[in-house]
Amino acid sequence: MEKFTNQLIKNLENNGFPEKKVAFNIETIYQKCEDAGFSFNTLRPTLLEKGIESTIETERVIFSKTQSINKSDKIKEAQQMMSKMDPEELQKIQTMFENMSEEEKNNLMQEAKKMGLF
Repeated sequence: MEKFTNQLIKNLENNGFPEKKVAFNIETIYQKCEDAGFSFNTLRPTLLEKGIESTIETERVIFSKTQSINKSDKIKEAQQMMSKMDPEELQKIQTMFENMSEEEKNNLMQEAKKMGLF
């Protein structure tokens, strides 16, 4: 699979990747993967690890650079916002969080994970 992945990346780069999104015929991609002894769906996580997203459409697969979220930048941004708040505002936020139900807290944490905060 590694050899196939490297060849696919080379083909993507030859077509302008990562600056541009690149689309290949879905049947061709599926057949090439099958010929190599695996399915395209088993290849997708490997591509993600290499910063390549794949979007499957009706007749093509679109490859694009993953949108990375720098966690340390997000944390720094949150810390800067909080440092500008006065103590009363911080206390209100803390009290509001403490008064949330467990479900609300879990939902808030899930949203933070989606944003890449942890």
